[in-house]
Amino acid sequence: MSCRVVPESHCPARAAQFDRLMSGVVSPLAERPAGGSPSYSAAHGAILSAHRTNKVLPFTEITHARIHGGLTTSGMTLSMADGTHHKLLWMSTEPARGLLRDRLLPLLGPRLAH
Repeated sequence: MSCRVVPESHCPARAAQFDRLMSGVVSPLAERPAGGSPSYSAAHGAILSAHRTNKVLPFTEITHARIHGGLTTSGMTLSMADGTHHKLLWMSTEPARGLLRDRLLPLLGPRLAH
């Protein structure tokens, strides 16, 4: 059995999914403080209702974040102010690790280990 990576140009659904993921990280909405305008709360509701595994993790509640990479998967581990922990994983072939590091470093500062 062999496994190969299909370029995003050959898989429009995968490219669209990745674009939606990254738009949440780079959009102005991501920079607003938690508890902001009603449209901000509505956006949280829309994210949570879109899929049962979706989460809203406010930047202000993150006490520590660590981005790590491996041979097949990369990920990010978050520690939250309320003591909960979240693990986010993706394929190492995706560019998410570098994009997240570049976008989150200015927002989290010393709370981000990479």
